[in-house]
Amino acid sequence: TNQRIVELIQDAARPEKAAGEFRILCLGDSTTFGQGVGEEETIPVLLEHALADAARSAGKTVRAVNGGYRGYATLHELALLRELGPAIRPDLVVLAFYVKAFTGG
Repeated sequence: TNQRIVELIQDAARPEKAAGEFRILCLGDSTTFGQGVGEEETIPVLLEHALADAARSAGKTVRAVNGGYRGYATLHELALLRELGPAIRPDLVVLAFYVKAFTGG
């Protein structure tokens, strides 16, 4: 396990999942990670913002955890889910990938 993953587990597990919190774990490669963009422009943050109003109207909060990692493929992301899932306790897992990853293009 590398330092990025250790930090991800620690950050996501704190604070403890609050009552009414809907937690999303976003898995993917450098695009999900946010390679080349600021934190506020990453897919998980944009997703969290997009769902915030609907969540508030339902009396809930949304937290999207960035599980993106540069160079990861689907098998890596599955392993990461198995490792992080128990600590993060997501209600939803979003897997972002390129179709070309499966077609060899």
